[in-house]
Amino acid sequence: MEVYAKIDTVECNLEEEDQGRLNCGPSTFVSPNPANSKVLLANETPASSVPKEVCVSEQEPGVASSPCRQYTTDLNSTAEPSSSNTPTDLSSQSPTDISDDVVEEEESFQTRSGNEASDSDTVSIINGFVKRIGKGGVTEPITEAPSSYYAPSSSFLSHINLEAMSSNEIPGLFKPGSWNENEELYPGLLFPTRESLGKAVKMYSITRKQTFMVFKSSSKYLDVRCHNYGKSCSWRVRACKKNKLKMWEITKYEGPHTCVSVGSQDHMKLDSDIIASNIANIVNEKPDVSIPQIIQMMKDRFSYTVSYKKAWNAKQKAIAKEYDDWQGSYSQLPRWMAAVQFYLPGTVVEFVNKEYEKDGNRDSEKEFFHRVFWAFKPCIDAFHHSKPVVQIDALPLYGKYRGTLFIGSSQDGDQSIVPIVFAIVEGETVEAWSWFLELLNQYVVKDRQGVCLISDRHPAILESIRNNLQWQPPHAYHVFCIRHLASNFHKMFKNVGLKSLFISVDRAKQVSSQIEDGKMFSETVNEALSKNRERASSSIVRMFDMDATQFEVEEPFDPQGHQFGRICRVNLRDKQCDCGEFQAHKYPCSHVIAACEYVSHDYLVYVDPVYRLETILNVYRSKFHPIGGEHHWPTVTGPTLVPNPSVLRLKGRPRSTFRDIENDKKKSRKINFCSKCSGTGHNSKNC
Repeated sequence: MEVYAKIDTVECNLEEEDQGRLNCGPSTFVSPNPANSKVLLANETPASSVPKEVCVSEQEPGVASSPCRQYTTDLNSTAEPSSSNTPTDLSSQSPTDISDDVVEEEESFQTRSGNEASDSDTVSIINGFVKRIGKGGVTEPITEAPSSYYAPSSSFLSHINLEAMSSNEIPGLFKPGSWNENEELYPGLLFPTRESLGKAVKMYSITRKQTFMVFKSSSKYLDVRCHNYGKSCSWRVRACKKNKLKMWEITKYEGPHTCVSVGSQDHMKLDSDIIASNIANIVNEKPDVSIPQIIQMMKDRFSYTVSYKKAWNAKQKAIAKEYDDWQGSYSQLPRWMAAVQFYLPGTVVEFVNKEYEKDGNRDSEKEFFHRVFWAFKPCIDAFHHSKPVVQIDALPLYGKYRGTLFIGSSQDGDQSIVPIVFAIVEGETVEAWSWFLELLNQYVVKDRQGVCLISDRHPAILESIRNNLQWQPPHAYHVFCIRHLASNFHKMFKNVGLKSLFISVDRAKQVSSQIEDGKMFSETVNEALSKNRERASSSIVRMFDMDATQFEVEEPFDPQGHQFGRICRVNLRDKQCDCGEFQAHKYPCSHVIAACEYVSHDYLVYVDPVYRLETILNVYRSKFHPIGGEHHWPTVTGPTLVPNPSVLRLKGRPRSTFRDIENDKKKSRKINFCSKCSGTGHNSKNC
């Protein structure tokens, strides 16, 4: 049985099988059992009458050890500790004993058995030792041998703080909350790694608008000094690696700075690593944070304006830290897709990879990534309750590796965009589009007829549709994108992002509340029908055939255009009208409403079921189940997926591939006219 306690900042351990000895961190105090009253320091095992020699001194690396005082104590004698001026021979020690650059303190004191000290004496003895221990190691050299200690009274444990039971803290350890850049550094401060030590020194200098230089550095030693060291400033930090603790400790500190700080627009120590550590949480919550936003954050945080390149490199490092690097992301992609299929049964994923070949040698354990297609099960189910419309588009990827994201989306009965399929390919090629459209028809559209495919006029799309009969009449009808529809589509992706396009629970709640209010159709259809009823009230039905359900409807006179209204033929049986709106929108136009009201017929029966709120609710009925932690993902066997170096993006700013959706063509340059010769292509100055 072990009981952990804490005396001020020293951790203690009481072991029953060790005959009541109380072990406190690097030292040992006497237990309340007078029969076993011994005091051993530095966790030394009780020896027979073997004298112990102790040397307490602090030597700089590379400097010969100087003579120090010795304390020789015979554990079996009752004599007082004696001192000697003979220096301790460190050459006889093993390299591991002196590898920490500072000789560790080892002392042993005799305790008189049978004599008990008072409680106050015991506490003062302990506190005196704790004060010498300090934070992280010995901070005050022992200049004389302490007097003999007496066994404490039986109430010894009443002065121990038992609230720190099972605590594993190390005093002075650098961790969040234990030290910040607004505080001064101090000897004994511990850091888990060399990187954390360097970060602390950098943050200290940035906050105080100072800088430093590395005077000496090795795998076990670091010495940094102010640029004005030896002139107008004595600021210095020296740290070494403690092998026993496996940590870095500041062994010497001379500060703060006494020189005058030099102001500048940027700080040389505010590098991309420091910026990445400060924006890690922001990148985790918002990976698409812009570089100007990062620059402004650093200006608000440190009052420095960092360069665009430094901020960009910091963002890449933060992304790699939060989401793994590019190599790791590619290798985890098959496993992540397998996890999606596991937690969303019915999800479709198709990979197309290439053989791995490097310097003419093939490796069967690796494959180059080429393409991937996926369609979530809730999105597949949603399409069969949406409009028979599929709009496809491509978005270039601006990461380290070139690529293109293909997206296929549809619309519900209230004109809300519903994404259905995704793919990452090498680019907008005929092969890539043909492969994408084939999988779209195979896994999503299936046997649904009369689907309207909307796209832009990219030559690769036109060629792939001509070669695929499944996207030709009567199975599907290909049309070019309407200007405002494409603008809204791109605006949605630009401003809201892909995340907001997924089926949301809030949308389902909105539709459910509308059904509870007694509404039958979507808000879009209700507004359109209201306008059509108003126009139908002034229309005139000229002729009708009740058997053939054919009508001739004349629109009212237009006073603004000074024109007579159109005359349109309506066929209710075939659901056709000369205006074309009835066939296109799948709900009654003003002419159909006028014909139905003329014969007292309910025009709502001609509203397509896709506009009913029950159908819209079915679009969002399937739920996205959360994917469990990575340790719960299924294991994927097969070759490791790696990025293809042939698609590695060249250095420099990526070329913009933005297309003017509104005009669907590049704006022509302004033509210069010459006022002297009336010619074109130049002006009067260059004539």
